[in-house]
Amino acid sequence: MTHTTRVISIGNINVESGSGYAATLAQSFVQPEAIISRAQRDAGASLVTNVSLGQHVYYLQALVLNDEPDVVDARRRALLRELDATRGPLTVVIENAQGTARRRFMQFVVSQLQQVEGQGGHGFLAPLEAADDVRWQGVDVVEANWTLNASGTRSLTVAGDLDVYPVYTLTPNSAKATPNWPYSRAVLVEWRSPVGGFHPIDVTGGGLDTEALLGAGKIADGSNIAVLVNGVLTRHWYQPDGGANSFGEAQTHIWVNHRFQPAVHPSLSGYVSAADTTWSVVGDAGLPSRGALKVDDEIVSYTSRAPGKLYGVSRGRYGTTAAAHTARTGMIHYPVIAQILYGPNAVTPEAMKDSAYNSAQPPAFLTHGSSNAEWVYNTFAGFEQPGSWSYTSYKNSLGFVTESQPAGWWTPTWDYPWEAMGFKAGWTDASVYRLRVAVALKAVRFTARHMIRMSPSASPNAPLLVASADDGRRVTLWTEGAGATRENNILYSHDTGDFSVADVFGDAPAYNNLTWSVSGNSYVQADIQQMVIAFDDNYTPAVTMLAEETDYDLDLTIANTTAGESLTVQFPNLAPGASLVIDSALQTVVYTADGSNQYRGARRDASRPRFLRLLPGVNNFTISEAGMGTLNINIQYRPRWYT
Repeated sequence: MTHTTRVISIGNINVESGSGYAATLAQSFVQPEAIISRAQRDAGASLVTNVSLGQHVYYLQALVLNDEPDVVDARRRALLRELDATRGPLTVVIENAQGTARRRFMQFVVSQLQQVEGQGGHGFLAPLEAADDVRWQGVDVVEANWTLNASGTRSLTVAGDLDVYPVYTLTPNSAKATPNWPYSRAVLVEWRSPVGGFHPIDVTGGGLDTEALLGAGKIADGSNIAVLVNGVLTRHWYQPDGGANSFGEAQTHIWVNHRFQPAVHPSLSGYVSAADTTWSVVGDAGLPSRGALKVDDEIVSYTSRAPGKLYGVSRGRYGTTAAAHTARTGMIHYPVIAQILYGPNAVTPEAMKDSAYNSAQPPAFLTHGSSNAEWVYNTFAGFEQPGSWSYTSYKNSLGFVTESQPAGWWTPTWDYPWEAMGFKAGWTDASVYRLRVAVALKAVRFTARHMIRMSPSASPNAPLLVASADDGRRVTLWTEGAGATRENNILYSHDTGDFSVADVFGDAPAYNNLTWSVSGNSYVQADIQQMVIAFDDNYTPAVTMLAEETDYDLDLTIANTTAGESLTVQFPNLAPGASLVIDSALQTVVYTADGSNQYRGARRDASRPRFLRLLPGVNNFTISEAGMGTLNINIQYRPRWYT
C-alpha cells in the first residue's frame, strides 16, 4: 500500500484525470510521529500524561498538462494562488484508491514552494505540513433517525476503526406531557439610549397579570416563574411593596439587572427581497455578532455579521411576515430577547443557575410606582448594586449616619442597612453617594430633612445634590441648608418639587449621573429619605411582551452506555418544528429557529473535551426525559479508518 492515495483536488482546483492538471504525493501517506507529553518523577521513569499526533512533512507534486502558453500561464497562476502559504491553510482532498468510499480531507500549510527543474515551468513541488486529522473518513454521511414518545433505549452500529463525533439534531413534533415550564412569553427590548452600562429593567414593559395566572392554575406562586435573557437564565425580582405592581396583582413588574451597550441605529443600504438571508446595511457599528432587528413590520434575527453585512438572516420571526424592504429603511435593534417561563409545578433546575445568577443582587429601588420610565426610592438599603447608589468616604470624622431623628439629632452608630442617605456634622475630605444610570434623566424629585447646628453661613460646605454627564458636565440641583435659619436646632423637612434636568441643560439631555456629597467642614446634619427619578422619554427603553406560547420544554439526557458518557440538554422554549443542532466535532449548539448559540444548554456528565462520541461497533443508548412528547433524534456522522 505504498501508493494507494490519489490527489483529487488542491484547494479549489480539481486535479483529477482530464482536468488539465496532474498531482501526486511523492511518498506513502503515513501517520505523523506522535507527540508525547511527560511529567518527570523523583524516582523511576517519567510519567506519560498525553499522546497526540504530531506533524509530518509530505511532498506534493503538481504539474500543468498543456503546451499553449496562455493556458499554461493561467493554470500556473491558479495553482500558485492555491499553494500560496500566506493565504492560510490549504485543503487537499485525497482518495484511498480510485472509486473507493474513503477519503482524507486534509488541511496543510505549505512551507516552501519550489519549481521542479526540467519541466519548463509546468511543475511544482510543495512541502506540506498537516494541520489537522490525518485519518481516512467516509465520503458519504451515515444517518440514523429515532422517533421517541417516551424514555427508552436505542442502538447504533458504527463502521470503521475509530471514534466519531456526530451531529445530533433534536426536533419535537408534539407537546410534552409534563413540562417543567409549559408556558412562555417572548419579550423584545429596544434600547434607545446613546450610553451604556448596568440598568435594571422591567421585562414585562408595564406588567404581567399574575393574578389571572394564579386564577387559571398556570402558576402556584412566584417561584414558578423564570426569566431567560438572550438564552441565559437570569435572576429576577418582583416589587415587594404589596401594591399594584407586586406579585399576584394584575400588573406585576418583573425586574432584572442587565448591562446594555449604547444604542445602534442601522439601516438597509440596498433593497432586500422577502427571501434574502444576507443583507447589506449601514450604521451597523456596535451591533453584536448575532441578534434581532425590526424593519418595517418584520422582525428578523441574524447569526453572524461583518462590517456592512448581516448573515444567516432568519425571516418573519415572532409572528411577523417576511416582506421586501427598500434601501435606506431604518431598523430597530433589540439587544435583549427575553422569555418569561412559567408553569404550575415549575422548579428552576440548579444546573441552570450559573455563578452570575447566584451572585445577582436586587435593585434597591423596587418600590411602589417604579417603572422603566420612573424609579422610586423609598429606602436606600443595599448600596453598590447595579442601578443603585454606591457610597465612598475618605479621611472623615463624619461617615454615614442613619436618618435624622425627630429630636433633631443623629444616631452615632452606623446601622446596616441604613434607611436614608445622610451626613452628620463634622469634617471629611470627601463623602459621596453616587448613582449612574444608562438613560438620560428628565426630572428629579426628593424629600429631605436637615438639622442646622448653627448659621448656614458657618457651614459653607453643606451637602450638594449634583447631576452630571459622563463627559464631566455638571449642574447643582440643590444644596442642603440654603435659605434656612438655625432656629434652635429645629429639624426641617423639605419637599423639593420637580428639578427638571432638561430645563437646566437644554434640548439635548445626556445627564445620567447623580451625586449627593459633602467635603470639608460641615455643620449640617442632612439626609435624603425619598427620591423619584424620571427618565427622558426619548431614551427610555421600549419593551414589547408578546402573547403566551406553549413551547417544548426540552430537558433530555442521552447516554451512550457503551462509551460510558452522557449529555444533558436543557432548552425550555424549543418551538415545535424547530430543532436544536449539537455538533460534537465543532462543539456548537445552534437553535434553528433563529440560528442562535445555545451552548449553555448542553452539559457533559464529566469533564470531557467533546460532546457525546460514537465508538466503532455497537453503541447502546439510553434516552430519558420526564413526560416526553414525540421527539425526533437525528444522528449524522462519517465513519473513520486507519487505512
